[in-house]
Amino acid sequence: MPIANCEYIRYITMLYPFTIPLAILPFVTRVSALYGNNKYVVGFFSTTWLVVLGSCIYVPIDTSGQRIGATQYCVEFKSSMANEIQVLCPFVHDTLIFLATARAIMKFSYSSDASMKDGIRVMILGRLLPRFTKTILRDGQFYYL
Repeated sequence: MPIANCEYIRYITMLYPFTIPLAILPFVTRVSALYGNNKYVVGFFSTTWLVVLGSCIYVPIDTSGQRIGATQYCVEFKSSMANEIQVLCPFVHDTLIFLATARAIMKFSYSSDASMKDGIRVMILGRLLPRFTKTILRDGQFYYL
């Protein structure tokens, strides 16, 4: 769609620092609750959330719109660093959240003498889990995928 002013692209990317950090904040609170508000867990995941927030603030600063030739069309331009930050920080954070959630949920399984095979079944398939816990695991898996 033709846009007369390519600066609108920068205005749209200014929403980025709100969308990603606010989308992952409920997962930080979920992990904190699963670990019983352990101060080390809360501190670690709060810090990783702040890193994601900082990286998301950087993205619009290093983003601009550039006109394509003499047309009315624009293309978004980001430095390679902004591209890497935009992808890498949320990915690492989401991976850590997923692993911490899966580990905490494995503790809630019905199996008392869990083998490695049972642990994988619980972590991936949600077997031997109460219904509510299985729902939390599935929700985290769907978000991560």
